[in-house]
This record gives sequence, structure tokens and C-alpha cells, in this order.
Amino acid sequence: MVSLPRLFSREPRITSTLHRHLATDLRWETARMPFGVEKAALVAQFSATPKLSKSVTELVRELNRNGYFVVLSSACPDPAPLEWHGDAPSDVAVLRKPNIGYDFGSWAVALAEEPKLLGVDKLLIVNDSMLGPFWSLESVIKGFESSMGEAWGLTRTHQFEPHVQSFFMGFHRPVVASPVFHDFWSQVRVEADKGAVIRRYEIGLARALHVEGFVTTAHIDGAVAAGFGENPSLLGWRKLLELDVPLIKRELIVHPQFFVHGDRIPGILEREFQIDITEWL
Repeated sequence: MVSLPRLFSREPRITSTLHRHLATDLRWETARMPFGVEKAALVAQFSATPKLSKSVTELVRELNRNGYFVVLSSACPDPAPLEWHGDAPSDVAVLRKPNIGYDFGSWAVALAEEPKLLGVDKLLIVNDSMLGPFWSLESVIKGFESSMGEAWGLTRTHQFEPHVQSFFMGFHRPVVASPVFHDFWSQVRVEADKGAVIRRYEIGLARALHVEGFVTTAHIDGAVAAGFGENPSLLGWRKLLELDVPLIKRELIVHPQFFVHGDRIPGILEREFQIDITEWL
């Protein structure tokens, strides 16, 4: 995972207004990311207390198992050290930040605070909106690493306009090193609501990369998991599990009233996939 540092190379940097605004409130809870990392994952995390869920802990461990050093950008408001579910993962650096800016804010601040992330060959950008992984992420990550495009997403949705969903994205070096990628993250700011975040950043990133000529591919197209124009991570959750994606949206479990037969999902997970979802919350 770690090679010798690129000597005499100038580190690219993201100049972020949001990062400057929060700079005095940022702190590294662990040692920072080492030099020479070739594969990294940046994970946005939030919890009301320092106790991390099994889902977050296993996500970091599974990324480690697949060769990725993890930078965890945590917006937990409690200043006490984060508590892992069991032993702490080995290859992780924890950045603590105020709970401002949703996931894109957590990612933008971490990319500005840790410019070594911009020197990797493969970068995964992930959030903690999913429960799991219930089994290995190897097939998902191999799908990213072997993808023909420079940008990649676990799922593509056709809502509003075609784009990959931001809960699990991947970028190869041509994108990670590009000015358009750096400029995009430099311009992230605090938005009023999640709808604005999706329009300005999730869709905005897709547009920016497309205009620059980068090709974006997806592990699973939304129309395979759900109806055309529907949200595959919410309405196609069962199909995603059947397609070897070991994750399910947390929203389906904690807010079942918003989904048709949402109260039945825990029973289906137990019966058909042998998953006790209460362990993962």
C-alpha cells in the first residue's frame, strides 16, 4: 500500500474557503496519513456520540483489507476520542471537524487539510449513510480498480439527470491530479439543505468531469436495481444485495415510515440474507 515518497515533487493543494473558516477547529486525533500511499479512501462520518457503529468500523476495516489507507473525516460534536467497535483499524487517520457542510463539506475540508490525498493513484470517497458492509467489498473495489473510466460510482442514478451517487465514488489518478477536481473541492461551501447539496455538488461534480472530457462509469446502473429515474440505493436495496453489494441505506431502517412496507425490511434482511440489522446501527 505504501511506497517511497515522490521526492522533489510539489504537493498539489486545494484552497478552500470552508477549510480556512474551520481551520482553527480542526485537529488530528491520530497520526496523519503517511507519505507514499498509493490507494486511499476518504470517509465522511457523523455520530452524536464518540462511539462508532459496527458499520463504520467494518467499513474502515474492509477498505484496509483491500489495500486502502483510510482518512476518516469525523463531524462528531463530542470532543472525546472516537471509540471503535472492537479493536481500532490499523491504517486510518482521524480528522475531527465541526459538524458543518454535510458530507461534501467533510470531504472538502479533509482534502484541503491532507493534500497527500491528492497524490494517490486511486481515491475512494465514501460516506457513512450505508449500513454494512455485511460481507467483503472485494468485488465492488475490484470493479472500481478495473473500471474503464477515470471516475466511477457504485451506483448510477437517472434522477434529475444521469450521475453517480455520492455515497461511494472512486477516482483514478488522471482525475485526482486534475485542476478541475481541485477547483471543484475548493468551491464547496455550506448549503442550506441536502437537496441543494445534491444539485450543486453530486450533480455538479458529474457535470464538471463530463465537460472536462473524463469518462464516468458505474458498478451498477440504476435501471438494473430500480425503475428508470428512481433512486437505486433506496428503492433497489434488495437487488443491490443480490448483486453482491453488501450495503443498505441507513435511512431505510431508521425511517421506515417513509417507504412502502419499510417496516418489513429488517425481517427480509434476516430471512433472506441472514443479516441482523440491529447489530449494524
